Amino acid sequence: MNMYDILRSRPIVHAIGVSLVQFLWQGVVVALVIGAVLAYLKRRSPEVRYLAACIGLLLIVLLPLGTLWYVYSTSSQRVTAGVSVTVATEPGSELGETMEDPVALGPERFHFTLILHEETVTLRDRLAPWIAFFWFVGVALFSPRLVGGLYFASVLRRRYASVIEERWQQVLDRLRRRLGIARAVVLLKSHRVSVPAMIGWIRPAILLPVSALTGLTPGQIETLIAHELAHIRRYDYVVNFLQNIVEILLFYHPAVWWVSKQVRNERELCCDDVVVRVCGDPHAYAGALADMLMLRMK
Repeated sequence: MNMYDILRSRPIVHAIGVSLVQFLWQGVVVALVIGAVLAYLKRRSPEVRYLAACIGLLLIVLLPLGTLWYVYSTSSQRVTAGVSVTVATEPGSELGETMEDPVALGPERFHFTLILHEETVTLRDRLAPWIAFFWFVGVALFSPRLVGGLYFASVLRRRYASVIEERWQQVLDRLRRRLGIARAVVLLKSHRVSVPAMIGWIRPAILLPVSALTGLTPGQIETLIAHELAHIRRYDYVVNFLQNIVEILLFYHPAVWWVSKQVRNERELCCDDVVVRVCGDPHAYAGALADMLMLRMK
C-alpha cells in the first residue's frame, strides 16, 4: 500500500482535503462581504468596525469546520450504506439463493461476498488526500512562527529588559487606575525593541524603547504608555493569539491574512481612541507617533 492509499483510507483526511478546497471560495466570499461592510461603516467608530472584522474572522473559522463536519459525517454514511452482503450456495446454485439456515450447510456450501458500491470519484476527491498532506506540512512550517515569537518575548523580558525609573512606573500606575485595570503592570525599558510593546499574559509588562525615553517628551511617553495599557484593558493579546492560530491553520488563503490585518488595524484605532479620551490631547499623541516613527528610522 503506497502513501496515497494510506491517506485515502482515512475518512478524516479526505474530509480535511475537501474542506480546504471548499474554503477557497468560502474565504473569498467572507472577504468580499467584510470589505463591503467595513466600507459602509467607514464613518462609524473603530469599535464597530473592529467588531465587524472580528465577526469576519469568526466566520473564517466556522465555515471550514462546518464543512469538515458535514463532509466527514456524510462520507461515513455513504460507506456504511454502500456495503451489501450476498450469499452464494454450493457450486451450481443461484447467486443469492434464499436459505432457511445457511450456517447449517457448512462452510464449504456457501460464502459471503462484500460489495462496496463506489460513487463516481471526482478529481477533487482524488486530490483531497494530497491536499490534506501538504496542508499538514504547511501548518508544521508556520507553527514555529508563533512558538518562536512567544519564546523571543520570554527571553526579551528576562535578559534584555530592565526596570525603568520609578517616576515612569508611577505614571503607569496612575493611568492604569484611570483605565480601570486592577491587575499590576510592570514598566520596563529595552535596547532590543524599536516600538512600545506589551508582553506577558499572567504578569503583563510594557516595554519601552530606550530611544523613546531619550527622544520624546514626557507627555508623548505618557500617551505611548496609555496606548499599551489600552491593549491590556481590552484583552487584545488574547484575540491576537487566536488570530495567530487561525493564520497558521489557514495559511494558504490570502483572504485570511487580509481579514486578520483589518482586525489588527481597527484594534490599533480603538486603542488610539482610548488614549485620546484618557490623555485629552490628540495633537500630542499624533506628534508622539510621528516622532516615534522618526526614531525607528534612525
